[in-house]
Amino acid sequence: MKLKEVAKTYSGLPKGIYIIFISRVVNKMGNFVYPLMTLLLTIKVGMSEEKIGLFMLVCAAVQLPGSLLGGKLADHIGRKKIITVSMSIAAASFLPCAFLKDYSLMPVFFISAAFFNSISGPASGAMVNDLTVPENRQRAFSLLYLGINFGSALGSVIAAMLFNNY
Repeated sequence: MKLKEVAKTYSGLPKGIYIIFISRVVNKMGNFVYPLMTLLLTIKVGMSEEKIGLFMLVCAAVQLPGSLLGGKLADHIGRKKIITVSMSIAAASFLPCAFLKDYSLMPVFFISAAFFNSISGPASGAMVNDLTVPENRQRAFSLLYLGINFGSALGSVIAAMLFNNY
């Protein structure tokens, strides 16, 4: 499919959908930190595979209660507020990692980031339904799924380059 055809397919969607698209690309690019963290902890720190496996399991496990909490809060507080606050706390959870001298503390901040990141998911999905009508909803979700894939692919490439060069 040519770029012009793709642009035509996704043109005419509400402005908010394009904003969510960009945020999903950026957010998924940021997810490179989890596989990069496993490499860093294994190769650079010497942490055992069992501990890293447990760390990744906990990161995945905290997302279920985070999503449930996010859905409940989005209904009571509002979608934009939940997305803004939860994503801000998730981003802030990564900041101490840049300054830590003891790498063994990093998993705590990563688990926190995974939890708060998952809180925003239900609010984001509900917001897509709020912004669209049945006639353009499929195109909107398709664009957002494309953003997830693009961000994940780009983030993985950046992670590999960072790991190999720095």
